[in-house]
Amino acid sequence: EGKPWVLHLSFPGPHPPFIITEGMNESIRERHFPAARDNDIASSEEQLEVRRQYAAELENLDRLIGRLLEKTGALKPDANVVTVVMADHGEQLGEHHWFGKKRPWEGSLRVPLLVHGRGV
Repeated sequence: EGKPWVLHLSFPGPHPPFIITEGMNESIRERHFPAARDNDIASSEEQLEVRRQYAAELENLDRLIGRLLEKTGALKPDANVVTVVMADHGEQLGEHHWFGKKRPWEGSLRVPLLVHGRGV
């Protein structure tokens, strides 16, 4: 109590194979996602499905992080907590004829880095 502490969490997703529950699938079912640029390796339907699954995993991860922040009190105005959320890579999701992360293009490299806390 009252002593500094650190909590490091590493979430396994979103990574293929995307594991989507029915509830996650329902939340994104009717959303529109743009087609990938320069993609001739997957049909429009396959691209859309991969993008929906990826979005569902991201939304679920966002919800889980939000619950964690609520439980720890990190969102209270007087909280003495610094929260850092970051990703190691993105997914190409069909861009430039590629699914995955092994190319140094924007879809793989442009990832979030969020820092939140009093005085940050």
